[in-house]
Amino acid sequence: MAMNKNQIIILLSILFISLAIGLYFVGFQEGLKNAGPDVKVNGYLKTSKGGDVIVNGTNVTIKRLTESGIVAQTEPDIKLDGDGFPKLDGSGKVTYDPQKYLLDENLQMQKGSDGVPIYNPNYGNKGKDVTVGSYLRDDQGNLVSAKGNITIKKLNSKGIVIKTDPDIQLDKFGYALLNSSSKVMYNPQVYLLDNAGQIQLDSNGKPKYNPTYKFTSNPSEKYDVDNVDVTYHPSEKQIISETGSGDLRNNDIYVLKPEIIKTRAADSTAYQNALAELADSQSSTEPDLKKKEDNIKIKRDAVSKASAKLDLDNQIIEQSNKDFLAYQAAISSGDNNAIDKAIATLTANQNYIKIARSNVQGDINYYNPASFRFGTSSTYVPNYEDSVYLSRTTGQSTIGEILNPAYMLGGMCDYYKNQPTQLEAACQKLDKNTCASTSCCVLLGGAKCVSGTEQGPTVKSNFSDIYVRNRDYYYYQGKCYGNCPP
Repeated sequence: MAMNKNQIIILLSILFISLAIGLYFVGFQEGLKNAGPDVKVNGYLKTSKGGDVIVNGTNVTIKRLTESGIVAQTEPDIKLDGDGFPKLDGSGKVTYDPQKYLLDENLQMQKGSDGVPIYNPNYGNKGKDVTVGSYLRDDQGNLVSAKGNITIKKLNSKGIVIKTDPDIQLDKFGYALLNSSSKVMYNPQVYLLDNAGQIQLDSNGKPKYNPTYKFTSNPSEKYDVDNVDVTYHPSEKQIISETGSGDLRNNDIYVLKPEIIKTRAADSTAYQNALAELADSQSSTEPDLKKKEDNIKIKRDAVSKASAKLDLDNQIIEQSNKDFLAYQAAISSGDNNAIDKAIATLTANQNYIKIARSNVQGDINYYNPASFRFGTSSTYVPNYEDSVYLSRTTGQSTIGEILNPAYMLGGMCDYYKNQPTQLEAACQKLDKNTCASTSCCVLLGGAKCVSGTEQGPTVKSNFSDIYVRNRDYYYYQGKCYGNCPP
């Protein structure tokens, strides 16, 4: 049956629409190729063409699917499009998730010297989503709270959080450090803290700020008063704790050397200056009463330190002056042995000091013209130094003889076990009365010690020795073998 023109047009339209619908569904199925029953967790990721996605010679593994079954996350964690296929850069390479890896400018993973990808240490804080002004999160992505959310104030060049508000202690990855009670710990430089690292509050419930915080860059700049005129030893340190600051600081020690040059008086300038600063602080009219009180407390502490130091220096100088005056008096009286009345030694700090020497044995009688060195009386008893000088044993060694170790530590039988000639010679040198007690010698005929065992002499030529009368028996380890005598 022939078709008219309209029927042909309708038929062609139907075919065209069917073809378009078919192509659409083919494309749709192609777009959802990474979805459906064949796409499973821990399976391998496919490209839009059906091939495996390979990264560094290894298949990319599927780690998570959406509710529609589309691939949402892989290992390694690469960027995916809405249909679960990998996003490629201009050179056709896969790109990586910047939240998990440290990437270069081309969104390719940075690798260490061992070739292993470098993970973003701040990944738990959502990487690129961590910005100044946002809230701090823990390594699970949860908000960190300390009477409210904690705001990020500063990031380093790697995007890691290094400062927050309130100012809490952070680890090297930008996460909050927690105490044993799982509470955040605050920065001890800014706030006054309790033993648990928690901020101390005043009567109004407001945080107590550390009044010495502005001096932490140089703790000794204003309040470490150490200007007394004494000798400085930089190797000696003393750790002191500032009240309430939680900050341990190094304070240089100043000491007087024992070598006395002249009498001196302690310099009280530091003490007077500290008193003046305290008086000035007490008379000032600062708008913040708490700040003023804290400032006065610091000045009082400085006065106490300077006063204690001044007292200590006065004690040292007083004793030093006494020693110096005594030395001067001894020299003036003509006592040439004054310097020998003390023993010079080193302290643990490598400073010379002088210790008075007791006269238990009497003074050493050095040679003086027109004097008898050892006295003239028969009752003369020398002191220790003179007794050593006069002793008849002076110069004689009191060291005992050192015994050298034996060179045959295991005995001659063990030493010569692989040298029959030397063993034979060693056995012949043994005493006849000890020969048969060894494990390598026999007493042939009761007269000749030769090498052997319970089977007899090792060297058979000993049986033809005409100087051995009874060669038909021998002794080995206390027993007689052969034609033994009755």
